[in-house]
Amino acid sequence: MYRFEISAYTQTGESICLVGSTPELGLWDIVKCVHLRTNGDRYPLWWTDEIDIEQPLSGDGERVEYKYIRLDAKGNARWESLLDTNRWIPIDPNDHSSTIIVDDGAFGYLQPYPFGYLEKPTIKIPVNEGAERLKIVVIGSSVALGHKAWFLKGWVWLLAQALQQKYGHQLVNVSEVGANISRTIARFGSVVTPEQPDVVIIALSLGNEGLASCPPHERRAVQRRFESGLQQLVKMTRDIGAIPILGGVYPNGDYSQEHYWLTRDTHNRMLSWGIPILDWLAAVDDGQGRWKAGISFDPAHPNTVGHSLMYQQIDQHLFDIDKDKLAKEKQHLRQPNEFPIYFDNAGFHVSVCMEEKRLRIVNPSQYSYTIAPYWQELQTALQSKAGLIAGIYIAKDTQPGTLPFFAVEDGAIATTINIPPSANLEYSAAFNLFSPNNVLFYDGHLGILQADERHLWVINESDNEYNIQPMWTEVCNALKAMPSGVYEDPGVAESWDDFAEFDTSFQWFQPPIHPAFMQRRRSALSRRPLSYDDDWQGWARKPGESTTEVCDAFPIQMQISGYQPCSYSSPWRSLCRPHDAI
Repeated sequence: MYRFEISAYTQTGESICLVGSTPELGLWDIVKCVHLRTNGDRYPLWWTDEIDIEQPLSGDGERVEYKYIRLDAKGNARWESLLDTNRWIPIDPNDHSSTIIVDDGAFGYLQPYPFGYLEKPTIKIPVNEGAERLKIVVIGSSVALGHKAWFLKGWVWLLAQALQQKYGHQLVNVSEVGANISRTIARFGSVVTPEQPDVVIIALSLGNEGLASCPPHERRAVQRRFESGLQQLVKMTRDIGAIPILGGVYPNGDYSQEHYWLTRDTHNRMLSWGIPILDWLAAVDDGQGRWKAGISFDPAHPNTVGHSLMYQQIDQHLFDIDKDKLAKEKQHLRQPNEFPIYFDNAGFHVSVCMEEKRLRIVNPSQYSYTIAPYWQELQTALQSKAGLIAGIYIAKDTQPGTLPFFAVEDGAIATTINIPPSANLEYSAAFNLFSPNNVLFYDGHLGILQADERHLWVINESDNEYNIQPMWTEVCNALKAMPSGVYEDPGVAESWDDFAEFDTSFQWFQPPIHPAFMQRRRSALSRRPLSYDDDWQGWARKPGESTTEVCDAFPIQMQISGYQPCSYSSPWRSLCRPHDAI
């Protein structure tokens, strides 16, 4: 039995019908067409009653062809397409265990390959209970579920069949239609953890984050939320002792050149994370960010052919994992280890935890060390062994006279930092501060993050200065998520002498214009972490109290110099310094 569905918009008096190559579908006679129906709750979706289609005795033999027509109130018919191309479905006498839902997408858009699925799925892959069997869990969205492939036999189904036959592995698919990063993080503990998997495949897309539909100024924020969310899911996977594998990014029919550039950018960055990647772009990308011709059902989904190409691109040797070796590795997955990458005869050494993007610098000697770009031996060790990502690394605990952060470019430290005697400093990538739910604004360099209801991070990952002021509409809109008020940094300037030292100009106005106005010069901000606090009562702060304002989501003017991690807090009784927010 088959039930056909299609999305079609109609005018009053119009209806949708289906006619095709078998007697059940009218033998191409419009008079004998099959009428579809709809209702107010499901319109514009139209569907047929169940149709029992017998296997054709002649012609194609294993397929039925058909098209939809639109009938007006007078019975006049208009074909959805005048081309010779028809819709089609395969006919298999073994497919009658349940009603087959044939989803034909949109009226007038003829698919090169059909999509249908069983109303009550009965397809199961036999499980080999051998001792060496691994359990692999896939968590993703509709593409991972096999949507738009015939009988939902998408890349995951094909992979499950192959791994069961080749290695005896069991694959469990807990993907969900429409799932994005935030939803997947929320579901992980309830659907993945109870399975006690050995391997977890995380297969999500930038499309479900809204990349194709969001305003241009939000695209980099969408990208950063997606990437930080993937890293969070990787950590959650390792925390349960499983090996993470990431499904790569894939095309979307609505992508522009900028979308494609961001997709490639994310793809290249994922390849640098040291995590196995299912690299699909080469197989399905047309070079413009869209699906290759003939392999997609709609902008967001591959069809059966596209799913097959994605499956064929997977290196199955990734799953050739020795059970005993995996048991030993699970302990390491739960407790990531630091390992040394550089040391000298005085005991000075640098170690790294690549999984958590942390760097530790220890100086047990009585002498100070200066780390600078020209320290070639150390920089070479960092580039070849540390896996540092571009951006800022922030110290967990600071010591007097020590810069609380440094910048990384091309895998090496790009700024000069002083390491005092007896120092033991741990630096963590500012990337770790980003999460899918805290990014208020990000343009690829400047990030504004909501640490909590009264704390902000402002991070400038570039070497250029940013001037944040009320005319910057996108930033003002982003800051609507924060309470209005004055945000203070007690760590920048706490006295008049500090302001003299930092060469900071300060100007204030009486309400209702602005209770405080601050403009910092580049020299005042250069390589300084900032933290601000809110407690104004309609009066201007003294210069020594170092304030800036967010009033009805409009910040006063301030300048953020290159390589700046800045923390803003509210109210002033709960001050937040950079190392407190990590």
